[in-house]
Amino acid sequence: MRKNLYLCIVLVGFMGLAACNTSPKADSKSQDTKEEAVIPKFLPFQTLNLDDLQAFQNPDPNWKIVGEAYALYEQKHSLISEPGKGVLAFVAEGNQKPTAISTKMEHGDLELILEFLCTKESSAQILFQGKYGLQIADSWGKSEAGVILTGAIAPQQAGQNAQKPTVNAGYAPGLWQKLHAFFKAPQFDAQGKKTQNAQLEYVYLNGMMIHRNTDLPAPSKDALSQEEAALGALTFLDEIGPVAFRNIQYKTYSSDSLSLNNLTCKAYYGKWDYIPNLDTLKPAKEEKNLSFFKDFDEVSGQSDHYALRYEGELIVPKTGEYLFETMIDDGGDLIIDGKTIIHNQGEPGFGAERAIVQLSAGKHPLVITYYEEVWASTLAIYYEGPGIARRTLASIDIEALYGENQNTEPLIISPEKKHEVMRSFVNYKDQKRTHAISVGSPLGVHYSYDLLEGSLLKAWKGGFANVAEMWQDRGEPQLLKPLNAVIEPEAGIPFAILENENSPWPTEKPTGFRYKGYKIAKDEHPIFLYELTDISIEDDFLASEAQQLQRTLRFKASKPLTGHWLKLAQAKEIKKLSNGWYSIDQHYYLKLLDQTSGKEKLRKVGDKQELIIPFLESKASSEIKMVFLW
Repeated sequence: MRKNLYLCIVLVGFMGLAACNTSPKADSKSQDTKEEAVIPKFLPFQTLNLDDLQAFQNPDPNWKIVGEAYALYEQKHSLISEPGKGVLAFVAEGNQKPTAISTKMEHGDLELILEFLCTKESSAQILFQGKYGLQIADSWGKSEAGVILTGAIAPQQAGQNAQKPTVNAGYAPGLWQKLHAFFKAPQFDAQGKKTQNAQLEYVYLNGMMIHRNTDLPAPSKDALSQEEAALGALTFLDEIGPVAFRNIQYKTYSSDSLSLNNLTCKAYYGKWDYIPNLDTLKPAKEEKNLSFFKDFDEVSGQSDHYALRYEGELIVPKTGEYLFETMIDDGGDLIIDGKTIIHNQGEPGFGAERAIVQLSAGKHPLVITYYEEVWASTLAIYYEGPGIARRTLASIDIEALYGENQNTEPLIISPEKKHEVMRSFVNYKDQKRTHAISVGSPLGVHYSYDLLEGSLLKAWKGGFANVAEMWQDRGEPQLLKPLNAVIEPEAGIPFAILENENSPWPTEKPTGFRYKGYKIAKDEHPIFLYELTDISIEDDFLASEAQQLQRTLRFKASKPLTGHWLKLAQAKEIKKLSNGWYSIDQHYYLKLLDQTSGKEKLRKVGDKQELIIPFLESKASSEIKMVFLW
């Protein structure tokens, strides 16, 4: 079976990081070196200053800088602000006239990351270059025709419908939501004629891709100007009700990229578990004027046990610091101007390494070495540079940026009539959890749960799961992927025995804590069973038609006990709102139900807060009920 080995080259603007030490020459088996500094995978963004309004042109007085912003999810236009800095908010109530605020910064191609907060029934737009609108709206739980959804592309003419996102990934009003977009400006020839439309290369809302390579052929009907140009200001347009923005980060890019010239490749045969000194070996074959995208097995003439040496010229358009990243299986070197910039040693297997190097504009001698021992063949090289986006030779490589294979056929599980219970690996805050179970409900509220800890890992609404990675390519990486934006509560063992209510929460699970499996309820949803010494615990999650997830914990012992506590939440900020709900980092809401409420304790622990509650305090059995909303 043939294996395709490929090489991609990618690039992004960078200013201000110190160059790392280069690796030693790769001519011996002993190559391990200790990194003196951590090299970032992506270079830093610029941050729009929200200490005041100096970053904006002639701001309207209804736009203000505040310190915090909150909203009650069920109350129309209920923005609650606190004095301070760091948040840009439109604070006027009941406004009927759209009001815009534009940055002094003008952009062409732009990568933008920000957080926004909507109040109930509010709407706004982010206008790239002041012309191309991306909708920000309260679209919580909405899907009917005619409703404006967050992430919709604003109509270009009055009377047109907005172009909908692929999924409604919006959270409830009053919660901070994250947007990550890459806007490509329209292009013009020397005579000023437009040669390429503006485009949204990708848009992520709360971690879900909602647009990909979407053309923007003309400005939206709400554009400040209908005349298209290469540059324009980033604009925030409030339409209805208060909204807020914070953590506005961006990178502006040119169309420059690195290029390659006069490439040759020499192939060597042999069995190595390290990069050999190719200068001492005679090549078995040689090819000239190659492309890196050619099948490497074809270049080498065999599928295993070979090495390659590419030589050519690297054409650098701008002087500055460049971040390179290599992803190689099994190993190889990146050598520029005779210096080893990156040494990658899989020994054998896949490895990723990064380095930063100062390069001047012009031609630079380039050498790339690679060896393939057995099994997979992979060589990928990415780069960033001053004012240049991380990309392949032609476009942003979204698969490299986010690890998503757009060519993989999805395998969708839909719990239409009954609950679906799936065992799989689950990613939780970028870490793989191996003892997880995911439960899909016909009501469209789903969750993943850690069986070893007894903790909620994530919850989401809408479609249930794509399980293609559990079944394709021999089941690697065996991940179940939710079909909509998730919340990820702080995981960890939720049960502890404390001396008093101020005792620190233990880092290890309590003695006698054991998972005992699960039972199936009448409607076929699972109820998880645990044992804590002589206490039996049932952990029961149930979706509601109100698009909420209810959790009920039932405790039973032979007698009343003291000092037993349940951790309800842990976050940087836990705030009790006037409607009785707790806002957990403004990422999701939590509310205690029935007789449970009033017994909880909110406490400060280091730089975080914990919400805890006792159980079995005065009787041999007790029940704690809570509900999650997002």
